[in-house]
Amino acid sequence: MQHEYLSTLLRHGGHDVHTATGGSGALALIHALRPDLVIAGSHLIDMDGDDFRQRVREHPEIAQTPFTYCFDEYNANELRSVTTGIGVSDRPFTSAEPHEILGFIQSGIDLPIAVAQPSYPDASALCDERVANRKLEDKVQRLEQELAEQTQGLEACIAERTAALLEANAQLEALASTDGLTGLKNFRAFQERLEVEFQRSKRYGAAFSLTIIDIDDFKHINDMFGHPAGDRELRTIARLLLEKTRSSDFVARYGGDEFLIIAPETCRNGAVNMAERFRDAMETQPWAHGAVTACFGVSTLTAATGHQRQLLAEADEAMYASKLNGRNHVAHYDDCRKESVASGYHLQVSVEVKSSPPETTSISPEVK
Repeated sequence: MQHEYLSTLLRHGGHDVHTATGGSGALALIHALRPDLVIAGSHLIDMDGDDFRQRVREHPEIAQTPFTYCFDEYNANELRSVTTGIGVSDRPFTSAEPHEILGFIQSGIDLPIAVAQPSYPDASALCDERVANRKLEDKVQRLEQELAEQTQGLEACIAERTAALLEANAQLEALASTDGLTGLKNFRAFQERLEVEFQRSKRYGAAFSLTIIDIDDFKHINDMFGHPAGDRELRTIARLLLEKTRSSDFVARYGGDEFLIIAPETCRNGAVNMAERFRDAMETQPWAHGAVTACFGVSTLTAATGHQRQLLAEADEAMYASKLNGRNHVAHYDDCRKESVASGYHLQVSVEVKSSPPETTSISPEVK
């Protein structure tokens, strides 16, 4: 350890420090100053550390002077306890421990401290190198800490932006599948759900029904009271649909004044009863511009149903049959087919259902 550095460190700690070159000079200094502590290198210019310590102990007037070695790091294997006296460590130090030396002697030592300079010709250079290395290590540690903080901040920023992107995508998906006026799912979302429920029911043999709802004479409301009034009525109908259906049911706006209900795990009678409950709710609902009613067309999946579009076409046929029966009416496709056969007519179901809601669907009479 460079003795100038250790001396400066001790002086800054409030101690009076004197240095000597070699053991002889240090002995003279000890006799003259009677210091509270002697710190010696393991090898001095004119003697080694053990000889120096022995000579100190040979003089009664200075024999009890507290004494410790400060070894260079490459002599660390030679470390052994050589300290005597009160108030100092019972072990020597290495040149990498100047602050530990100060800490050990800080308490109770206020008088001069003699420092004997080691004899290594390159000791100063070694100390300078160690100090430089320590500063470099501190700088590297500081840079690593700064890098870790920057990385943590970057990761937090990425996580925040990812969450915002996911939220934006979810909002876009919701907008793409939601009807802007009523808040119900739109026809695009209905088509996707219809295919899923159709395939599931076909695979597991589960009951599955579909209902189309068409508001009676809705054009009259728009013509008489304006489109804003018609929009309010449509929103009310959407709210009633959500209130009267189950959480497992899928409610969507078909387009215009038509709505759709997918009812999983629902047989023919269950779907008809659900439609009747909603028809009654509409009939008894207090409306701002007179009674609002609707026609309901219901179809149920059977073994003969070949495609989900067929199920939709059958519900559409049943809805128009309901209109022919006087409106404010519920009709199931099976009943309409039986009635048409009994009356000499045949319901012709077309499965050419377009991606957008059809404007009209016809029932073509066919005489047997």
